[in-house]
Amino acid sequence: MPINTLASFQKSRLSKAITLACIALVATPITVQAATSCGTAGTTTITAAETDQCSLVAGESLVVSETWSITTPIISPFNHAVSINSLTVGSITNNGSLIVGGDKTGIRIENNSTTGSIINNGVITADDGIDISGVSTVLGDISNTGTITSTYGIDINDDTRITGGISNAGTITSDSSAIRIGDNVTIGGSVSNSGTITVGFDKGIEISGASTTISGGITNSGTITADDAGIYVDNSTVSGGITNSGTITGSTGIYITNVSTIGGGISNTGTITANQGIYINGNPPNNSSVSGGITNAGTIISVSTGIALLDVSVVGSVTNSGTIIGYNGIDIFRDTTTISGGLINSGAIISSNNAISFTIDNAVIGFPSKPGHPAISRGQE
Repeated sequence: MPINTLASFQKSRLSKAITLACIALVATPITVQAATSCGTAGTTTITAAETDQCSLVAGESLVVSETWSITTPIISPFNHAVSINSLTVGSITNNGSLIVGGDKTGIRIENNSTTGSIINNGVITADDGIDISGVSTVLGDISNTGTITSTYGIDINDDTRITGGISNAGTITSDSSAIRIGDNVTIGGSVSNSGTITVGFDKGIEISGASTTISGGITNSGTITADDAGIYVDNSTVSGGITNSGTITGSTGIYITNVSTIGGGISNTGTITANQGIYINGNPPNNSSVSGGITNAGTIISVSTGIALLDVSVVGSVTNSGTIIGYNGIDIFRDTTTISGGLINSGAIISSNNAISFTIDNAVIGFPSKPGHPAISRGQE
């Protein structure tokens, strides 16, 4: 056989061999085992580098030790780093790392499951950091003092009950909302951020479920940077009020909409930088309501309006003793807005249009501000 023909024949055989090997690899089922340390009642402590999902069994608690990890590959049939499905288990603490391939979750609890407290002191990198749904219950708190990098940081939905609160004292970096609470969720404590929240395309803290109730309040003493609202409440009840003593940067600082009920008032003693500082928009004939008044003793820097109230019932006063800078300082819209305690300004409102304005039946009553001087409020005329 000529040399050139022989070389061509050998290349052809090699090519066919590689092709057959690839076909055999694809055709061979890939068996992936769950994390070998998990699956025993009692307290399981991860002290090794696990390479697939940890599926807890009834009565099991989990601690992932510092420097150790659970890592799930993209090809895994499980994907979640920690999974609880239709079970009652103990507490879950991550001091190490939960690294999830694909589009799954760091800690996933679903389908009528019950757990103890969920604590992340380590690192979670996943599509969702902590995801709880399906009429599940957490007997205790959900807290993050570590780092979560995800699409949603902490995502609570579907008739879930948390007997304690939800807190972030660490760092959450997410594409969508960092803390999201959906339909028919009950939170026994507060939702709080004293750490750092950075959101690419959505809200910092989002409460957007019909019939969702937070028995405590929503507090921010840390930093929230969001593309949308820093704190957002839609069709929900927050019994303990909303307080910002930290920094919020977003399209809206605090946004309350539809038929929401806020007890304990809304207070800003920190800094809000946004298009709208505090924006409350009801849905007549059922307005949003705020009991305890609305107070700014900090700084609101807005492109549009510092405080805007549309179709809202405020039990208490609207008070500014701090600084509001914006096109309009305080806007009161529509016949259905009521403020039982009046409008009080003892601080500074610096605006390029109106310091305080009332829009009723398309008639606007404006009080132009003087830069560097306190504006005149209704109660001071």
